Amino acid sequence: MNDKRTVIQLGSDIEVAEIRVMRDYAPSSKCEQKRAIKHIESRLRSLLGKRDMLNKDMAQKAGLSPSAINQILSGISRPSLETLIKIANSLKVSLDWLCTGDE
Repeated sequence: MNDKRTVIQLGSDIEVAEIRVMRDYAPSSKCEQKRAIKHIESRLRSLLGKRDMLNKDMAQKAGLSPSAINQILSGISRPSLETLIKIANSLKVSLDWLCTGDE
């Protein structure tokens, strides 16, 4: 598996995310992509339930619109890496865990 290092400008902060998700988050076939997104959706739903949060609460913490969160959770849209970083940071989980389930 290839390691990737991505630098993203988020407001005034630059975040460096080291991710081992090439196989899990950026799979080659459409079927694999849908399966990877379902795993992210599942982990997000699990966190929402454990923390007794609503979709709109997560959206507010991540600086995203409620409709963006709803589209991610319903599988309508595939979140960008920048969006995943915002969500992971707002929920205080690692990006690796959010994308792959690995701690």
